[in-house]
Amino acid sequence: MGFGSLLGIPKGNLNHDLILALANAYNPSKFHLLTPIGKVDVTWDSVAAVLGLRAYGDPFKEVTKEHEPMLLEFKKKSPNVLRQIMVENPRGGPRFRRAFLLYALITFLLPINTTMTRDKIFPFIIDVDNPTKYNWVRCIVDGLTDGVNNFKEGVVSSLNGCIYMLQILYFHKQKYGPFDFEKEPQPPWLPHWTKELISAQIALERKSSSGLVKSKEEQPVPKRQV
Repeated sequence: MGFGSLLGIPKGNLNHDLILALANAYNPSKFHLLTPIGKVDVTWDSVAAVLGLRAYGDPFKEVTKEHEPMLLEFKKKSPNVLRQIMVENPRGGPRFRRAFLLYALITFLLPINTTMTRDKIFPFIIDVDNPTKYNWVRCIVDGLTDGVNNFKEGVVSSLNGCIYMLQILYFHKQKYGPFDFEKEPQPPWLPHWTKELISAQIALERKSSSGLVKSKEEQPVPKRQV
């Protein structure tokens, strides 16, 4: 399917203060994080390097009436149910692919909090024969931008979007310098950032007096808390 790099996503490696700092540092109109180590690019190319996806691709197909019966099956499926569908279809096939893509979207790539907004991601699971030909990176960046903007403006009470990807970009530049897609570690960068490596970087961030995470007194207070 071309989404193999998503299989090894470490769990539980997001620090609350770092999440807020990343959201505050993200400038979607200029496609970068503004951090103590300088600007960290959040472009289609850098996001593609993290996730191992194509930076550019075809627009997704629109949902039509002929797709409604197929989509209805997945409309209110929880992540646990989607995992069960994958277990029940170990040889793959369209049902496995749709369950996998939807699971990856709602838990990592485009995490959302309501069933209603999930309707927006149904176009991404219509054509599963060759899903990598579509422009996934644009949708991920757009979802992140909307999530951060809505949180900052107080529209929602929690952050949506792939904040984890911002963490990887920040840590990658912090550890390896300016992005170089030909240099080791080569893309995709997501599998490189193991749970142990991320934990070590978070520990360094906490100890640093010049890190992105500021003291409680210095940290900007959003209109609503996570």
